[in-house]
Amino acid sequence: MQSIAIPTSSSGNNAPLTLSGTASSEGSIVPSVDGRYLTVAGYGVAPGTASIAGTASSTVNRVVARIDANASIDITTKLSDASTGNNIRGAVTNDGTAFWVSGAAGGVRYSTLGATTSTQYQQRLRIVA
Repeated sequence: MQSIAIPTSSSGNNAPLTLSGTASSEGSIVPSVDGRYLTVAGYGVAPGTASIAGTASSTVNRVVARIDANASIDITTKLSDASTGNNIRGAVTNDGTAFWVSGAAGGVRYSTLGATTSTQYQQRLRIVA
C-alpha cells in the first residue's frame, strides 16, 4: 500500500484537484473496469476556494484525475460544462481513455481523456414484461 499526493497546483497540462471539503458525496475513488487505473473527480482549483460547489464549471472546471499503478496522475480532463453550479460527484472509466462523470447538476456526462467539454449521457431503458 502507498500514499499518493494529489496535485493541488497546476503543473504543465495538469490541473490541480481539490474537493469542497463540505460534501460527503464527493471524492469517491473508483477502479477502472480493466483494473489499470483509479479515478476521482473534483474541482480544478487550489484548496481553500470558498463555496466551490456553487461555481460555474466554465469558471472552475470540474476535473477528472486518472491514477495508474506507478502513481502517475493525469489531470488533463478539465470540463467546462459538467455539474455547473453544484457538486461534482464521481468519475468512472473502462480503460482510462474515456470517462462517465456524475454530478448534482447535469446528470451523467461522457468525456475523453484530456477533453475540456463533455456530452450529456442519455440511456434509454426498455422494460420487457
